[in-house]
Amino acid sequence: MRSLALVFALLATAAPDGDRTKPLGPYDRNRFLFFAVLEGLVEDGVPSETVERILEQKDGRYVNFVYACQICHPTIDALRAYAMRDRFYYGHKGDPLVGKPALPVEIQVLLDHTGSVNKRREGIEKLVNRYVERRFKELRYTEAEAKPIRDALALAKKEGGVMLTRLPTELKECPSCRGAAAGSLLR
Repeated sequence: MRSLALVFALLATAAPDGDRTKPLGPYDRNRFLFFAVLEGLVEDGVPSETVERILEQKDGRYVNFVYACQICHPTIDALRAYAMRDRFYYGHKGDPLVGKPALPVEIQVLLDHTGSVNKRREGIEKLVNRYVERRFKELRYTEAEAKPIRDALALAKKEGGVMLTRLPTELKECPSCRGAAAGSLLR
């Protein structure tokens, strides 16, 4: 499992020229977010049933995400990639990407909440925040190096909020945006 995490870490390096303090484009922001969420899911061994609840759909749309949101799309892609892991791994010893569950109980309880979609969305916010902050820490970003990514996430959150007002949805705020652009909720 560590070797897979290493592969993800190597694939998700900084800007091609190595300067982490330069402003980021959408590709770099999406790449950072995609790998943050995917690697976090792998490291925490999130159960498939939980991922299914997060990716719940109604009338062909995800109920916990905003269509056309620049933060939701890489988050959804990471969740879907993680959910498809059984399609590209054929082993006899079980799922290599899910080990001992490491997701904090408080987040797991929120994500598994059956009575309130708002509780699940609170869990999604905390989950995304956990993975974004973990990625900053694991890649050893300084505050100056993290600033371009944080700025790009804040801008995407703002643009996602505009999309939220234009679309037919029951969401008041996007949980992925709140989690990705919040800074650490765990401090």
